Amino acid sequence: MRRGETFAIELEADALSPLQVQEMTATVTCIQHYKEKSGNKTSYGTRTHREQKVTFGNAFQARAGDILTGKGEVTLTDCPPTSDTAARKQYPWYHWEIRVAIKLDKMVDYAAVFPLEVS
Repeated sequence: MRRGETFAIELEADALSPLQVQEMTATVTCIQHYKEKSGNKTSYGTRTHREQKVTFGNAFQARAGDILTGKGEVTLTDCPPTSDTAARKQYPWYHWEIRVAIKLDKMVDYAAVFPLEVS
């Protein structure tokens, strides 16, 4: 993905059994890895630096064998690129991911994370 350009997201998943879909979303998330010093203590961690959520339609019912689909677009500006491997020795550094979530009624929700390279 390139910063400032429109990024199209498409979701496609097979329904292996009947599903009551409450919500399908994809979130493009920038994670900041940080290092903070306080006195003689150093702490390392991550925090969400930026995110953009795309919702794929309203609640619906899918039959077994149906394909769940969704499309959306995201445009991100004023955000850092993915840090290369050499930069990961210095803080802060950043990585991006797409988080897909499907909320289902009376079933375990689906969630997946996919890495994303941003330049």
